[in-house]
Formats: sequence, structure tokens, C-alpha cells
Amino acid sequence: MQIRCNEPDPVRRSDKPASAVRREVEAHTGDVKKEGPKKVKAVAKKTSRQGTKDSAPPPVPPLRDEVAGVRLSNPGRVYYPDVGVTKSELAQYWETVAERALPGLRRRPLSLVRCPDGVDKKAFFQKHAAASMPKQVGRVAINPGEEPYAMVNDLSSVIALVQLGVIEFHPWGSRADAIEKPDLFILDLDPHESVPWRRLAETAVVLRVFLQDLGFVPFLRTTGGKGLHVVVPLVRRWGWEEIKSFTHSIALRLVHEAPKQFTAEIPKAKRTGRILIDYLRNQRDATAIASYSPRARPGAPVAIPLDWDELDPGGKPLGWNVRNAHERLAAPDPWADFEASRRPLAKKTLDLVHVD
Repeated sequence: MQIRCNEPDPVRRSDKPASAVRREVEAHTGDVKKEGPKKVKAVAKKTSRQGTKDSAPPPVPPLRDEVAGVRLSNPGRVYYPDVGVTKSELAQYWETVAERALPGLRRRPLSLVRCPDGVDKKAFFQKHAAASMPKQVGRVAINPGEEPYAMVNDLSSVIALVQLGVIEFHPWGSRADAIEKPDLFILDLDPHESVPWRRLAETAVVLRVFLQDLGFVPFLRTTGGKGLHVVVPLVRRWGWEEIKSFTHSIALRLVHEAPKQFTAEIPKAKRTGRILIDYLRNQRDATAIASYSPRARPGAPVAIPLDWDELDPGGKPLGWNVRNAHERLAAPDPWADFEASRRPLAKKTLDLVHVD
């Protein structure tokens, strides 16, 4: 299976290799050929929705000491000192985005980043749900003899975690009723600091076309950081080892065709000038940031689902945060068809991406 960079057709499956794979990849990931970005722009149309300074900031909501039936202690506690976002405001943010955010969070084991004293103070990563965790928060057993993981099922369970100082929500790629069968996979595009936005955006489009050629329907989101996630819904069939092996093969295929552009090696010393194709989100106990989750970083950034038409290689990174993410809700949900887009991973597809 080759990596092709022409405009994506409707989802299709192709078993036929094509020529000049390396040339096509390099052209469409910002190498020396100038025609690459032009072709990609035909797919990634420009958008005026940048989520930055294009509109006046919304007024800060008034303090509330109760959201979704959950009592907030010290609702005025500042979680983001640089912009003044409080516990109350963060809870109200979740109330605003809940309808779109909850489908990707419900009934999944969670790893949590807690910053009870604010994002500029000590933070810690929590996997297990202690007995003291509020009753609104669900539990899911993972490993015998260990405490269960936290799980949310509704808005009140999210707010109960915000009350505890939870900033980031990182769900598993499987649900509580079938822990060992992932129902999605994620390819995390993590660029070295020297990589320009244009190359990252074009890489996402290249990957989209490649995955479509394999018969999948890829979705896109920002991470609230410098990277992008390409997320693919799956029919639950294979276990963690098979999904990890498959996504590793995809990463190696990209590296094989354009080693100066990509890497699959985690150490930062190996990433200079390259984009890491991080496939390790697809193993048991691994997680990825949830759509609409805030990040524990200055500016209160959030991970936001995108329509592919919003990805403009010639533009700038899309900067969404707790105070402007509500603007997304006026537009159609770019992930509305996520559930309907599940596809099975066929055995022959594993062979198509194998790198000798």
C-alpha cells in the first residue's frame, strides 16, 4: 500500500500499489517541491474560524457554587492564574460543551491530571479512583487486586472531578464493557519545535488520504498543544496487541517513505526537524487527551475536534481555549458521524501496511 496525496475520494479500499511514493510524500509534507502545498490546499480549504483574536472575548461568567447538582467548594479558586479562569468558570465551560464532549468520554477508563492549586502549582497524574472519590464518579475494574479506574457517565460526574481539581481528561481507546477490545485508534502527530505548522497540517492530510485508501474514516482534532490527533473509529474486533502492531506499521510506513520528514522513535534527540508519528496511544493502559478537555497549560487551551476543511496549511495553528470554545457550538459538529463511521480492521489490511 502506498501513501498517495491526491484529493481524497469517498472512503474506498485499494490493494494496488502506485509509483513514486517517496516523491509524493515529500511533495506534500513541505519538501523542496512547491506544488505539494498547492495540491493539499485543494483539500484543506481556508477558513476564517481561527479561534484566536478574531472576535471579542466573551464576558467572564459569574461565580456559581453549584453546577449540574455538584457543590463547588471555593468556586473562586483560580486554576489558570495567567487568564483568571476559576473553578466555577471551568465547571461552567464543561456545562456548555457537555453535549458534544460526553460521547467521547462516557464509559471509558480515565487517567486524570489534577492541579488542585492551579496549573502553575504542583500537578499529578491519577489513574485509580480512591474510595474517597465522590459518588457521582463511576468506577471500572481493570486489573485484579488494583483499585478501579475513574469513569464518567454524565455531566455531574465530570463536574465532581473538576471539583477535585481535575483539569485534563485522558480516556482509554476502549469502553468499560469490553476493556480488551479497542473501538478506535489514534495517530498522534507530534512535531519537533523546528517543524512549521504548514508541514504538520500537510502531514495530517497525507495521513487522512492513506487511511481512506485502507477503508477507514479518519477524524481530526487539535490537542491543545502543538500537535494534531488523527482519530479513527473502529468496529470492536481485535485486541490491544493487534491494534498497536497495526498502528506501528502505519508509522513505520511513513518513516520508510520519508525518513527526513518523520520518525517513530520517542526520544527527543531523534526528532530534530521531524514529526513524530506516535502510535503508542494504542496500547493497553495508554490514553490520549479527550476532545474538549482543557490542558494544564497557560492560556487554558482545549483539545478541539476539527472539520478537515478547517485545516489550512497556509494559515496558523488553531488556538481554542476555555473562553472561546463556545464559538464551536454554533457550527455543525465535525464529529457528528463518528459512531456511524466505524469500520472493521480486516486481516488483509494488516498485510497491506507491513514494512519489510
